Amino acid sequence: MIRYPEKREKVLGLRKKKKSMVPVFLLLILISGISLFAFRNKIFKADADAFSHATLRVDGLFCPACPPKIKSALEKIPGVIKADVELSTERAIVVFDSKRVSPETLEKDISKIGTGGYKGTILVVKKGRKDL
Repeated sequence: MIRYPEKREKVLGLRKKKKSMVPVFLLLILISGISLFAFRNKIFKADADAFSHATLRVDGLFCPACPPKIKSALEKIPGVIKADVELSTERAIVVFDSKRVSPETLEKDISKIGTGGYKGTILVVKKGRKDL
């Protein structure tokens, strides 16, 4: 017979063990992540009417290094959400916030890129683009 109560509890397994809360927290994080992903359009709803879609002709594109340079410069402009520049068609397609930047600003900023050999011309501007 064990005389000391501490040893008796330890040997017989009477001591209550602390339950770990880690699995509960991981489950809560997983559930919240799934719900955020499932309802991302409702939770992170953007004002789609403020976005516009502009197609610009870019003169001066001669090599494969030009489109990434223009794309990165356009995406650094405050208000530009997304830009895509194609060498073969000499076009820049820009999604921007029409409340923060205008197409004329995009046109002027293209001519300031690099040594000034590029020239932007606005072709089409569509307001309120819904399919970002």
